Order: sequence, then structure tokens, then C-alpha cells
Amino acid sequence: MVFISVKIASECLNNRVFEIFLAYLQKVANHAYWKICLRVEDVQGKNVLTKFWVRERRLVCKWQTLIKAHVDVKTTDIAFTEIW
Repeated sequence: MVFISVKIASECLNNRVFEIFLAYLQKVANHAYWKICLRVEDVQGKNVLTKFWVRERRLVCKWQTLIKAHVDVKTTDIAFTEIW
């Protein structure tokens, strides 16, 4: 016998937490040190409904350099994430 398991991408996205800087959402550089987390509540087609989860404050100290990187991540549960 062969068993085939089928994973639905929308079920895998539920309750996932995404982290993003507030400056990316509001396009204001003054909010660059605030990081917020959004939790996925529901998936409707290609749209994801999220709920505010947590807010953190990150501040870069003097004489430190930021490194900008871009990575496409493929997770084991068929979801694709783009990290900047």
C-alpha cells in the first residue's frame, strides 16, 4: 500500500508569525527601529488576514554597520517566504 499525504498551503500558513519593521509598512524612516510581528488568522485565496501580535524596539548603536541581504526561503511545509 502507498499512502499519499496532501498538504494544503493555506492550512500551513495559519498561526504563522511574520516579523517586519514598521518603517517598511508606513514608509517612514523614523520608525526604523520598531519591529512588529503579525500572526496569520485566515487565508482567503491569495490574501492573508493577519492580527497584530507583538511590537519590539531595536536600536542600532553607534559605529556599527548594517548589512542588507535578500533571501528567498522555501520551508518544508510548501510555503515561500521572502526575507529582506
